[in-house]
Amino acid sequence: MPDSRFRFVILKIIMLVMLGAIAVRLFDMQIINGERYNEAANNKLITNIVAKAPRGEILDRYGEPLVTNKVGYSIVMQDIGLSSAQKNEMLKILVDIMYETGCAFYDELPVSYAPYQFVFADENEDGFTSDEEAKWFSDNKYLDKKITASMSAQEVINAYKEIYSIGDYYDVHTQRKLVAIRY
Repeated sequence: MPDSRFRFVILKIIMLVMLGAIAVRLFDMQIINGERYNEAANNKLITNIVAKAPRGEILDRYGEPLVTNKVGYSIVMQDIGLSSAQKNEMLKILVDIMYETGCAFYDELPVSYAPYQFVFADENEDGFTSDEEAKWFSDNKYLDKKITASMSAQEVINAYKEIYSIGDYYDVHTQRKLVAIRY
């Protein structure tokens, strides 16, 4: 009988040592080196893929190009829990890089750069729109929350700046770009 009690005590000690080792390892991974592991995990989310054009130009019988190759970029961002301010700063850096390298920047926000005005394709010569403006407002996910159909372009930009936490420390041109990207 005393032999089984001794074995039980040894088993308890071994289990306590194992639980202690696990606790020490968890403390090391989460508290001491947690930032390093978090950064390593975030870096694994970024993937660069280089793909060469599959073929050259296609020419007609007179040597005029029918199909040409053109380099294009598509940037996809994943929300990994960044704050709105961090997203805005990252997007600003990205847009600055695009402009520095001569890349074109297209957005679907129907508001011009400052002075802000709505820009819809179906505007008539009086500056009034018919269906496109009404459709844009009706499809807007912030309608009746922060945006109303009676808002001016300036008020819409201000509402989006508030929604996306875009501060006035950015210049108006950058604010419009950030609103357009986040939109």
